[in-house]
Amino acid sequence: MKHQPKTIYSLLGNNSTLAKLQRHSQQLQQLSETVRSCLPESSARYLQACSLNGPQLTLYARSPAQATSLRLASSNLLQTLRQEHHLVQLSSIRIRITIERHQTRASPIQTSPLTENTAKLVSELAETSIDPAIRDILRRLSKRHKTKNPN
Repeated sequence: MKHQPKTIYSLLGNNSTLAKLQRHSQQLQQLSETVRSCLPESSARYLQACSLNGPQLTLYARSPAQATSLRLASSNLLQTLRQEHHLVQLSSIRIRITIERHQTRASPIQTSPLTENTAKLVSELAETSIDPAIRDILRRLSKRHKTKNPN
């Protein structure tokens, strides 16, 4: 069974998956703006995003402290959204904390050289190890010792 290439219109047209995703994204942005407008300024700045799943509104914050601020404002928020924004189907607000994944490079680990005596002990320990992987690691570690200055 061959897959036919899709036309640009089928990808970007009104009933395409991308168009539906874009409409859903815009609805979520509007919902977030509405929720922020109902929150006290001190709490509104902590709202990262929100979603509506049936009768439950979920608010997302970046930290536990920010989530607590949103929790404190949630009962008034629920009442305001029901009355002033005609979201009568809302029955609860759930607060979640998002975890951002930063792609940072790990800093190289700076190692200090071992003393000659410590290096000897690590080398002896390596020879007594049953696990070959641990033995190899200990052998490499034992080679990181200070050499005496020949001068």
